[in-house]
Parts: sequence; C-alpha cells; structure tokens
Amino acid sequence: MKRSITSILSLFLALPLMAGAMSCSDEKDAITGADGGTGGSTSGTGGATTGSGGTTAGSGGARGGSGGTTAGTGGSVGTDAGTDATTDTPVPTPLWSAAKAKSLSAQETSGFIAGPASCTNYTLVIATKAFTASDCSATVPRVSRTLTDAEFGTVDAAMAKLKVTTQTNCGADKGVLEIRVKGNDGTETWFRDSFYACQAGGGIFVDNIDSPIAALRALAN
Repeated sequence: MKRSITSILSLFLALPLMAGAMSCSDEKDAITGADGGTGGSTSGTGGATTGSGGTTAGSGGARGGSGGTTAGTGGSVGTDAGTDATTDTPVPTPLWSAAKAKSLSAQETSGFIAGPASCTNYTLVIATKAFTASDCSATVPRVSRTLTDAEFGTVDAAMAKLKVTTQTNCGADKGVLEIRVKGNDGTETWFRDSFYACQAGGGIFVDNIDSPIAALRALAN
C-alpha cells in the first residue's frame, strides 16, 4: 500500500517535466518553419526583370516599309520615257523632182529685224513656168510673169540641194522659210527650215532651204 502511494506521487512530479520538454520542441519547430518562409520571398524577386527585353525586339519593325516609295518613283519615269515618239511626214524619194511636181509655193518672213517686218509669197507652175510674187497681205501679185528656161533652171538646181536634216534643236530670231510642192499625183510635201527643227506641227525639216528661197527672191526683183 505504501509503495503504490509512492508511485502515484512520482508520476505527478514527472508531468510538469514532460510538458516543458514538449514546449521546447514546439518552439524549435516554429523557428525552423519561419526560416523556410523567408527564403521563399527572396526567390520571387527575379520575375520582373526577365520581361523587360520584349519592347526592344519589336522596335525594328517600322523600318522595313520605307523602300516602297523609291520603287514607285522609278515606275513613273518609265511612263514618261514613252511619251516622246512622233509620227514623221512621209519623205518622198527623191525629195525634189521637177518631172513629178505640178506646182511650187513658198513663203518667207523677215524674222526679228530692226526695220518693218515683211512677208512674201511665191508661186511657180512647173508646166507653164508661170511665176508670181506678192506680199502676204496683198490680193494682187506685185510680180507675175513667165520664167525663161534658164531662170527656171536656177530654181530647179536650188531645190535639188534640199536634204532631210539631222538637227533637232532650234535657233532664234530667223524668219520663217517654207516650201510646199504639189505633185502630179495630188500629194503635197511641206518642207520646213531645219533652223527651227525642234518645232512640232508636221512637215519635213530640211537643210539648205535658203537656196531655193533666195532663187525665188532674185526672180521677183
């Protein structure tokens, strides 16, 4: 009986010691868990840095389209290059033949001179050698006569000097010289002075047109 009472007393004395041991163990575990959580917050800070490079990669895209404008400019140049073509008046062979001609008419103007301007029309019928010279504003010729064979020969020889020009430029201030020849077949050929070869409007630009004009002028004086 005495031993049982002693055992019960020993058990009650041991309970506080066991409770203290359990409290120390719990505190140690709590400290270990807190340290583990601190490490977790540190490892998450790197995420914001990795996303910042995305905007740099996209900035080069706007540069790729700028070359299209240059290519388009070249296209308009090609269109302009095709607009200069012209249709020339058919060139007879030979340019002049008295045997094929029915009549000849010519005109000369004085151009830019200090004195009063002048304009003269000349006509010549090949078969009859009938010749006239008149002021452009007149209704009656100031000269009307039949040429001799020798006189006609001077005009024929001067007309034979005409040749199609290779010039394409223009001079300035010279008078207008032109000759129209009607053929026996009804065609008409218009010869123009190569001095103004850059002008449009048709006709055949020829060199040496001054020669037949000078011959006609001499016959009118």
